[in-house]
Amino acid sequence: MSIVDLVPEVGSGLIDQMAKGYELTRILLTGVHYDIFEKTAYPVTAFEVAERIGGDEYLVVKFLSVLTALQLLEKKGDHYCNTKDAEVFLTPKSPFYQGNLIRLRAQGKPGCAHIELQKIEKTADQEGKKPFENAFNRGFTLAMAEAAIRGTLQESVRRISLLPEFINANRLLDLGGGHGLYSIAFAQLNPTLEVTLFDLPGVVNVAQENFDHYGLKGRINVVEGDFNKDGLGENYDIIFASDVFYRPAETVSAILKKIHAALNPGGLVILKHWFYNDEGTGALETVLFDFKLSIRGYANHHIYNQREFIMLLEANGFQHAYDHDVSIAGKASLIVVGRKV
Repeated sequence: MSIVDLVPEVGSGLIDQMAKGYELTRILLTGVHYDIFEKTAYPVTAFEVAERIGGDEYLVVKFLSVLTALQLLEKKGDHYCNTKDAEVFLTPKSPFYQGNLIRLRAQGKPGCAHIELQKIEKTADQEGKKPFENAFNRGFTLAMAEAAIRGTLQESVRRISLLPEFINANRLLDLGGGHGLYSIAFAQLNPTLEVTLFDLPGVVNVAQENFDHYGLKGRINVVEGDFNKDGLGENYDIIFASDVFYRPAETVSAILKKIHAALNPGGLVILKHWFYNDEGTGALETVLFDFKLSIRGYANHHIYNQREFIMLLEANGFQHAYDHDVSIAGKASLIVVGRKV
């Protein structure tokens, strides 16, 4: 059976709600611990909040974005203010204040503590660490496969398969393809397409297992390498990447230049990612992801909004060709397509 035809009988909303419960409890507990909602009873900037709690402005901005995505704060310009829910239940002066109950419920739960918003003192090792480098392991790759197969992959590949450029393509590169499920889906939908998966040594082992499972062993090429350092090959009609470009502009630009060189004239780069909205306050999955990277000390990452990313494409020799919203059940994913010019 084609991966695109796989459809779960039920949505993953209930499981997602339970799985995210722990981290959302910590977010709420952090807001209560720092009395954030007392400080945002009137419109204030992130800088003012950071000053009042003695916190790091960089982390406070990220944290207030999460609270905004959770609809506990509203953002107008550079100012944040409580929503009615926060005003009624999370401000200490309210007769319906719930802060002490929230603290009580967190007690006795191992590891359930507030998140520190003070400035992170980086060690020499942390300073030299590249974002995401310790995530490239078997467990992470399997988890990404499980996240993709719930519907995002199917919707993304279905949209891409309708593009005339995909129908007529001869060679496609799945850049940073990890688990290989996108490569499998592309190969199933276009039997004449030569598909190549490019990823780090070790990571591609999971992909090889999936190729075997779906009866495509030997059908898909595998190239081991680091796209930050190595060449990508040449003469591709399409280069696809999913959730790999959460990096600063200078880093992404260097990779886009390699992609441009590896594509045939008129070839497409197809990028599926989470994007911020223009205000930097949504979607929830995006702001949580950004905040979690920030509190781990990964300052060398960047989450783009759609406009920023299109500008980055155009600055590196691509014409903006298509956009497709492939969000499912609150997972705000967007496909942005550029054409080599």
